Amino acid sequence: MAIRSIRSQSVGSLLFAVVMLAVSATSFAQSSIDEIHVVPRVAVESPTREIDASLDAHTKAIKKEVGLVLVPVTITDPMDRLVIGLEQDNFQVFDSKQPQEIKHFSSEDTPLSLGVIFDMSGSMKSKIEQPREAVGEFLKTANPQDEFFIITFADQPEEVSDFTSSVEDIQSQLLYTLPKGRTALLDGIYMGLSKMRQAKYPRKAMLLI
Repeated sequence: MAIRSIRSQSVGSLLFAVVMLAVSATSFAQSSIDEIHVVPRVAVESPTREIDASLDAHTKAIKKEVGLVLVPVTITDPMDRLVIGLEQDNFQVFDSKQPQEIKHFSSEDTPLSLGVIFDMSGSMKSKIEQPREAVGEFLKTANPQDEFFIITFADQPEEVSDFTSSVEDIQSQLLYTLPKGRTALLDGIYMGLSKMRQAKYPRKAMLLI
């Protein structure tokens, strides 16, 4: 047992010595870690190159004073209904709690997104012509930039016209729709509210007939 232990220790020492020699040889073969192995390229600028002044990040900001500021307003009552007929004397404008003079005052018809929810149930058979004409006359008075859509409802709601600014398209769609079935009123209103999410104007309204 003693002879085997001595032989094992001798073999282990010999392997350790061989490994150490291999590591030492490899260390001497490599260069110093402080030496530069990759030399970076130096950017050489042309002496004739000019820098565009518009690219200069230190260009001073341009400041201008304006004497007129537009303040668009929409007035509604507690029931969210539009209040019309107001004049310049009905308004006051303040800037940092300082009253400002109103130079100009005007009332403008800004574009509107309108959804028409139309009853096409069987109960409308004897009186459908008058509502059709009413819708046509109402849309003729609209702003040329207004957009409309039509949803009819009977047993179920149906979108018969996507958003359009053509009054003729709306009238033609209503002309070929015939009253029948029951009255799914709430379903028609729900579809109209969902459709109104596609409106492009901030002013929105739904007309229920």
